[in-house]
Amino acid sequence: MDATVPPDQPPFARPHDPVLAGELVHAVPANVRRALVQALDAAYRDAGRHFDLEAGADMQWFGFTVFKFVAHQIRRLVDLDPTLGLAVLGGTSGAFRLQAGSFIVAPYSCGRRIPDDPWTAFPTNNNGAGLLADMNCGQGDLFLGEADGDQVAMILGHYGSPETGLEAVFFKKPVAQTGGQISRWGYVEPIFTLGGSGTGTVTLTPTAPAGPTSGTSTRGTVLPGPTPVVRPTVLPFKRKPAQQSDTEGA
Repeated sequence: MDATVPPDQPPFARPHDPVLAGELVHAVPANVRRALVQALDAAYRDAGRHFDLEAGADMQWFGFTVFKFVAHQIRRLVDLDPTLGLAVLGGTSGAFRLQAGSFIVAPYSCGRRIPDDPWTAFPTNNNGAGLLADMNCGQGDLFLGEADGDQVAMILGHYGSPETGLEAVFFKKPVAQTGGQISRWGYVEPIFTLGGSGTGTVTLTPTAPAGPTSGTSTRGTVLPGPTPVVRPTVLPFKRKPAQQSDTEGA
């Protein structure tokens, strides 16, 4: 049963489904949540390092780059640690999806900052995201044959920017879509918030950047800009003078 979403209640005070919460804890326990948050954090830090306004980067570029980097980091995570119980699904839509027990988990950006009300923040994607709401309403089975039993689609909603990196992560269950975009949540659970703490949330330990540079990542500060490229000096080409033959000038 989907939880109701009363509009007059403050954020995080709205009722949620305790049965669904328990199933999520079983399928995606604390160590798996921590690993996913660390993968998202690495993706945001890598994208932030390459964000260069002078080279033409904008928020559209950043959003697409985060999407690609998130998929890369999670794929690497799944390959390196099979004990997490995660599997990358192929699907026919080309979208990036994970299998975690009976859950289909799909990472999507839901904003740039920690949301005041995560119940009202949605992905702007109007392709595969809305299909997950249809799946939860019994109107579609995106991965028929790749998972057994009843499947529940969950959004791994992440928030962040080039300046601050990853700021928040939530589990969200989509239950309605409009024009291909998710328009209502039936369940929202915080997993990580930058600088925050709470029961069941992940505390992110600063780690070394995943890119080519080294050092310690300081969460909550402006990420370093791109490393300047030092190009070698190119010497001008000098044409060798033609050799005069013995008959020239005769």
